[in-house]
Amino acid sequence: GRAYQDIADFENARRLYAVSQQMVNDSDPLNGRILVGLAQIELAVGGEGFEDRAHTLFSRAAKEHPMGEAYLDALIGRAHVEAMMGRVTDAVDHFRVAIAQMLDVTPAWDPRRREVTEKIASHVDRSLDLEQYDDALDYISLLLPMYDGGKALPPQTLRQFAALHEFIGATRMARADSMDPMTRPGQGAPPERARQNAYLDAAHHYGRSAEY
Repeated sequence: GRAYQDIADFENARRLYAVSQQMVNDSDPLNGRILVGLAQIELAVGGEGFEDRAHTLFSRAAKEHPMGEAYLDALIGRAHVEAMMGRVTDAVDHFRVAIAQMLDVTPAWDPRRREVTEKIASHVDRSLDLEQYDDALDYISLLLPMYDGGKALPPQTLRQFAALHEFIGATRMARADSMDPMTRPGQGAPPERARQNAYLDAAHHYGRSAEY
C-alpha cells in the first residue's frame, strides 16, 4: 500500500490499506501507520471536505497510537492541516509538540526535519500574502529550536525572517505617520510620545530585517 502511495496510485494504495486494516486490531501500532497513509492520500487527492477527513485521520493516529512509529508523522500532518484550515493557534501548538518530539527522538539527518521546515515555510508565505504578520511570526519562530536557536537557519528561512520584519516595520511606520501628534490616543502616553514610540518600533523591526 505504501509503495502504491509513493507512485501516486492512490486507488490501489487505499485498497491495500483497507485490507490491512481488516487484519489488525485498532490498537495495533500498524493501524497508526495506515491511518497516516490514508490521511496523506486525502491531502494528495484533495476534493470537497478533504481537509476535514485528513485532520480526522491524523488526529486518530496521534491520539490512539502515541507510542507507535507513526506518531511523529501524525503530529506533523495534523498541525499542517490545521494551518491549511486557518486554525493558527492549534497548528502552532501541534507543530511545537511535533518539533520537540522530533528533536528528542530523531537524528539530525532525518528527512522529516526538512519536511517540517518546508511545511512551516509555506504557511509563513501564506500568512505574509494575507498580511497576517503576527501569524507568520508565530509560525517561523517554531523553527528556531531546530537550527541552534536561530544561529544556523537555512537561507530560505533567513529571507522569510528578513521579509517579515520589513513588512512589520512598514506597517508600524504607516501607523506612526497616520498618528496626529496633537491627539491623545486614549489613556497612556502623551500623543507625541506615542508617535515617537511607534517610529521606534518601526525602526526596531527594520533593524531586525537588516540583521537577517
